[in-house]
Amino acid sequence: MPCFEQRTPCSCDLQVREVLSTRSSASIYAPLTLAQCINCGTWTLYGFAVGDLWVWGPNGTGFLLGLIQVLLKLCFPSRRPGTEDMSPIRVVGVGDKHVYSDEEDMRPTSGLIGR
Repeated sequence: MPCFEQRTPCSCDLQVREVLSTRSSASIYAPLTLAQCINCGTWTLYGFAVGDLWVWGPNGTGFLLGLIQVLLKLCFPSRRPGTEDMSPIRVVGVGDKHVYSDEEDMRPTSGLIGR
């Protein structure tokens, strides 16, 4: 348990940075985050009940970090990498050649090679 608590803040910090930079929470595994919130929340309540700082302190921190991850998961939906710029490319027939276009009015782009 102490090794997990020592690793959690660093892991959460890296995940927060990645989610904010990519605007996607695909790097956060929801079942593990929910389990962390339930586990740390339970131990935090127990620590308060018995008045033990060494129980509720680290677990309270883990609970708050888990809540941050849950909020990130809710605010930034998961997307696969590379899907944010996936606009359809249409093929326009010009005689016996095909010209690739991604324009709405179907104007061909220069050359035969699309993006």
